[in-house]
Formats: sequence, C-alpha cells, structure tokens
Amino acid sequence: MPTNSGLSSAEAAARLQKNGPNILPRKRKRTALEFFLIQFVNPLIFILLAAGALTVFLKEWLEAIVILAAVLANALMGFWQEWKAQDVLSRMESYVRTRVRVRRDNKEHEIPAEELVVGDLLLLGRGERISADARLLSASGLTINESILTGESLAVEKKSDDMIRSGTLIDEGLGEAVVTATGKDTEFARIAELAGTQQEAPTPLQQAVTSLSRTLGIASIAIAVVLFWIGLANGRTWLDMLLISVAVGVSMVPEGLPIALTVILAAGVERLAKRQGIVRQLLAAETLGSTTLILTDKTGTLTQADLSLSSITPLESSEKELLSLAAASSEAVIENPEDDPSIWKFIGRPVEVALIRGAAQKGIFQSDIEKQYPIIERIPFDSTKKYGGIVINADGHQREVLVGAPDVLSTVPLNIEKQTSSGERLIGIALRDLPNGPVRLQGLIGFRDPIRPGVKEAITDIGKAGVVTAMVTGDHPGTALAIAKEVGITSTGVLAGKDIETLDDAELQKRVADIHVFARVTPEQKWRLVRAFRARGESVAITGDGVNDAPALKEAEIGVAMGFGTDVAKDVADLVILDNNFNTIVEAIHEGRRMLSNIRKVVAYLLSNAIGDLVLIGGSLILALPAPIGAIQILFINFFTDSFPAIAYAFEIGEETQGRRLGSNKLLDRSLRTIVIIGSLGASLIVFAAYVLLLRFGWPLPEAKTIAFAALGFSTLFIAFFLRRLNKPFWRIPWDNLPMTIGLAIGSALMLGAVYIPFLQPAFESVSLTPRDLLLMFGISFLAALPIELAKWIIDTKKGS
Repeated sequence: MPTNSGLSSAEAAARLQKNGPNILPRKRKRTALEFFLIQFVNPLIFILLAAGALTVFLKEWLEAIVILAAVLANALMGFWQEWKAQDVLSRMESYVRTRVRVRRDNKEHEIPAEELVVGDLLLLGRGERISADARLLSASGLTINESILTGESLAVEKKSDDMIRSGTLIDEGLGEAVVTATGKDTEFARIAELAGTQQEAPTPLQQAVTSLSRTLGIASIAIAVVLFWIGLANGRTWLDMLLISVAVGVSMVPEGLPIALTVILAAGVERLAKRQGIVRQLLAAETLGSTTLILTDKTGTLTQADLSLSSITPLESSEKELLSLAAASSEAVIENPEDDPSIWKFIGRPVEVALIRGAAQKGIFQSDIEKQYPIIERIPFDSTKKYGGIVINADGHQREVLVGAPDVLSTVPLNIEKQTSSGERLIGIALRDLPNGPVRLQGLIGFRDPIRPGVKEAITDIGKAGVVTAMVTGDHPGTALAIAKEVGITSTGVLAGKDIETLDDAELQKRVADIHVFARVTPEQKWRLVRAFRARGESVAITGDGVNDAPALKEAEIGVAMGFGTDVAKDVADLVILDNNFNTIVEAIHEGRRMLSNIRKVVAYLLSNAIGDLVLIGGSLILALPAPIGAIQILFINFFTDSFPAIAYAFEIGEETQGRRLGSNKLLDRSLRTIVIIGSLGASLIVFAAYVLLLRFGWPLPEAKTIAFAALGFSTLFIAFFLRRLNKPFWRIPWDNLPMTIGLAIGSALMLGAVYIPFLQPAFESVSLTPRDLLLMFGISFLAALPIELAKWIIDTKKGS
C-alpha cells in the first residue's frame, strides 16, 4: 500500500515500464489508402469515370486516357492535401500537455500526466484536471465537475474514500488521492471508446464552402444539360456534346475548395504553433482574423510574471513576522530544496513563488516556517473575494492568516496611491482569531514585475491593424493604470469592479466606449465586460487562467488560456498561449487575418475560372462556330493548371485583411463577388472575342483553337498571380511565395507541353505555334487577366471613398 511519502522513483519507473504510459487509446485515423480512395467518392468524379468508361467502350482511346489521367491527378492532389492537413492537426494535439503534482520519495514533483502510474500519490488543487482514476485519501472542501462523464453540470462534493475519475475537473478545494487506474483502464477511456464512432461536426466556414459547392453543382448539372441539347440541335455529335457538357459542368464546380480551405487553416495553425500559440479547433482559426478587441490580463501576459520582492510595510507585525506569515500561506513548492536557493525550481503561482524566494533571501526558509506555524487547513485563493490563506495553530488557539488585496482586507482606507501609481503590486496580510474575531491588517508586501520586452510595440502594431487592447486585472486601480501607461494602452480612466457592480448592462455598454483599463475585477464582472463589448459590435478575444475565468472565455469569440493557467481554463479556450506572452496573441490575430485573406484569394481564384469554359462553349454554339476548346482541354485546364496555384495560396505571406468573421451562410462578400464576376466574365469574353477575331482575320482553325486553348490556360496562371495581393496592382506584387512560383512554373510547363509535345497534340487537338502566334497568345492571356486588376481597383476606390 502507498504511504504519505508516495512511491519511490524506482518503483514508479518500473510500473511505467510494465503498464505503459497513462494515455487514452488513440482514435483510429484514416490510412493513406483510405485517404486516397475517398477522393473518388464525389458525384463529379463518378460522372467523369462514367464518361471515361464510355470513351473506352467507343474505343476513343486518347479521350479515355486523358479523362482517366485527370481523375487520377485530382485524386492524388486531394490525397496529398488532406494527408498533410491530418498530419498537422494531429501534431497540434501533442502541444498542450497536462501536468500533475505527485509526491514521490517524500517530495513533491510536477510530472507529465502520461507518466502517472497506479499507486502514485496525487496532490489535487483547484482548477486542475484529474488525469487518472483514484481514491481520495483526504479532501478539504473538494468539489469536482463530472459533466464529462455524467452530463451533470453541477459540481459534486467529494470526501475521503470517494472515487474520482480521469477527465473530470476540480471546481473547488484541495485533496490527496492514490491512483487506482490509468490509461485504457479508466472509466473515461471506457466511455470514450463507446463514443469513438462519433465524427466531428464541420466548422461554419466548411459548411459554407460545402453549401456553395452544392449550389454550383446543381447549377452545373442544369447548364450541362442545356448545353448538350443546344449542341445536338446545332448538329454536333452526341458523344462530343456529352463529353463537352460533362467537362463544362465539372469545371464550374470548385471541387478542390473544401480541401484547399482545410490546407490553408492547417498551414496557419502550424505556423502559429511554432510561435507558441496552440489553436484548439479550426473554428477558432476561422474567427481569429475577425478580432477587433483584446481584453488582456496583466500579470504574466503584459508583464514577465517574474516578480521580485520590492517593499515590506509593517503595520501591526514586524517585517520578519509579516514575511513569515505570507510565506507560510504560499502553496508554492520547491522541487529541489536541498540545492542552493539561487537555482531553486518552483511549482506555483508567480506571487507565491516570489514570496518564498524573497523570504529565503532574508534568511526565512519554508522548512522553518512550517514548524513555526503548523497549518491546520488551507483556504484556496478566491478570485471573487480577492484573498486566500491558511488556518494555523497559534499558542493553542486557531487563527486565520489571510493574504490578498489590501483594500479588501483592511477595515479602514489605506494610503497606497504612491506605491500603486509607480506600478508596484501590493498584497496585504491579515489575521483573524477564530471563530469570530475581527480581521486585522498586519502589513503590506510589494512586488515589482517587469514589462515583457516588445509588448508596447505589439500593442502599437495591432492597434494600427484596427484592434484595440484593454486591460482587465484584479490588481489595484493605481497599479493597473500605471502599467497601462507604460505599455501604451490608452484610456480615459479606470473602471473598478465596485463601479461595474453598480451599472446595469445598458450603462456598462456606454461606459466601456472609451475606458480600456479595468481593475479589481471579479470573474463575473469579466464576463459582463465581454458581453458589453460584444453588444457594441466588437469581436472579442479575452485572456484567462483561472477556474472562474471559464464563463468569460466561453462568452468571447476567442478565449485565450495562458500556458500556466488551470486545466479548466485551457479546456474551454479556443487558443492556448504556451509562453503566456501578449505578443503571441498579437501574432495569432495576424495569423488569423492571414488565413482569412488566403481563403478569400483561393475562393476568388477558383470561382474566377469557373465560368470561362461556359462562355467559350456557349458562345461558339450561339454563333454556330467550331468549339474553341473540347472536353480534354477543359479538364486539362481545370485539374492541372488550377490545382498547383490553389495549393500555393496556403503559403501566402505579407497581406492582411481587416475582415470580419465569415458567417456560416455567407462565404462571398460584396468585394469578393465583384472580383469573381468581373474577373471571370472579363477573362472569358476577351478570350472568346480573340478567337472570333482570329477566325475572321483568316487564321487557320487549328491555330486559332490552339491559341484560344493556351490563352485560356495561361490567363488562369496570370489571374493566380494577380490575386496574390488584393490591395496592390500586379506590378507591385513581390515574388515571395516559392510554392506559388513553382506552381506557376509547373502550370506553364504543362500548357506548353500540351501545345508543343508531338505525341500530346492529337489528344489536345493542338498544333505548334509560331513565335508570332505564341506572342499573340501571351498577349491575349495577359489581357484576359486584366479585368481582375480592374475589379481590385474598383474595390480599392470604394474603400478609399
């Protein structure tokens, strides 16, 4: 049986080796073969395969080979993109790791949850996730949220000998428990296995793309049927019209858009992870770019959370007694107390660590304090009451030691404005004789916490992008305002929690219009602030680390949990900042805007190429001209020329969009519709007009068709480049996207190959172009891409006005 000293390190290592790590069985992921085969589960692919089978039956071997090659190329492209996206998102799961406190060899340690073994002695605290099934040895005010297992949202009180389960969250209190089951043997693993067949719901943006593709699919089928009958009425063969109609229908549907969307989001998520920001779900990646307001904590986010003792102000106790009482109440633990204090490693909150370190520097050590003040009970810090503490045995009677906000613990007004206005963080130490003695403030202890490097610049930078930064803290208003001024947060004043309490929702909405510093704020008031700003039309990102921050994190568009925060906060957050740095939040918003911008570009690109074939084929039927392109050319441009640039948009850098959230039912905004309509109609009309003029001025039909085919293909490549910057003309777009450059080079090589390689010419009905014709073709394709520039200019002019 385990003892209060816990397992020995050697025994724990042996059990870990024997029973394996404390991890749940992984949900089975699709294999490479499954990813490849699923690419063929697409109505458009079924139609193409049917058309290919028909050409084989009719011994039209060239058409059959090209159709099947197009289908295979599409499947390979989709496979590669989805496989890469799954790999990236799988790796995201490993970034946010739960750590647990255990006692081994009679010392406290913090270890990764996967290293827990049966028999380990777990030390439990508020806000932590329970990482294994265990039996309680002791409990002090312990309540646990078991909703993940039972569906019951109310926390359940636990006592000694009760069982606690893996995956549940500690709502309040403290406790110690011995681990009884880990990994696949836990109750959570059993339930997870039963639920393992459930699939994740698509995000709103993915639903919007699917809806758009479905609408275009229905329209393409209708158009294909109309084209087929018009062609038959004009004397075309049914096989030619069948193949052309199918090809036009396929080209109208951006079947690669859902996959391209996933790749863009996955690439952005991976880039952000390298900057210590972990997106918990793709929905957050969609929303990041729409953020207009950041409500940020102070300590550890704007500051370094490296507090140092700066002042001791005794009132009723001596300096030594004041520091001893404060250090005794600290829950911070020294992992290596036998080493020199200069290299101590701590587990605990920044203020508590600073207390232990500062006391040691003055010759007051934790081991001596514990003997001087025997602790009967701990009172966990309450972010609503603004204090925590301990109950000690003092000269035969019980006494509470309370540590927290000085103005809360004091019964008389305090003159601390000078200290707080300099940015010093103050805590008060008070005593109360139990059961009913008065609270007596014994003195104040001050700390300095340096500003994080680069924070002021980051706030200025994100402000230029239209995002306002506001501070929400539990500290004194004077301290909050001093730090706000130092980091460049502008505000007409400070709104304190006690003032927020007196305002109704409508009044609060008015007050927050120009106030961006909020002090002595409770978690409930934090939640109200989020609601007030959202009611004003802001898209809010808010930071939090405690249990009571969960409602505010859930209420905001983006909940941001700090790496040092509780598991409860991380569990509901959309974004976890591993380095606890405000700069990383700014990077996340920039990355979100970059993803939104790239999504807009790929949507505009794929839809701009969607109706070009329809204009060319429909126009030739109306004017009774030979079709400038056939089914093979249409499929070639659609699958080969479009695919490589579309992938490359995931790696675009540099441009942002002020943007807003892309709603679940509106993927295309007005500016994007302008680009698509003007760009696609303009390009196809220019190519078709050029084809008509070539025939009228005596160009041989094979040359005219080849020029039209190549011009249409190269115009898509020009459009791909022009859309790389929606706010710059093409001559100012830098060549800073290597995948795009490679994609354009591959597309160009494929187009020239279809024109000049002799054995491909019969399949594409092409002939080698003379230098004059080649120059003419490039001129037509460049002109066909210019309507995109016109659309960009119109949008930019409207924004400017």
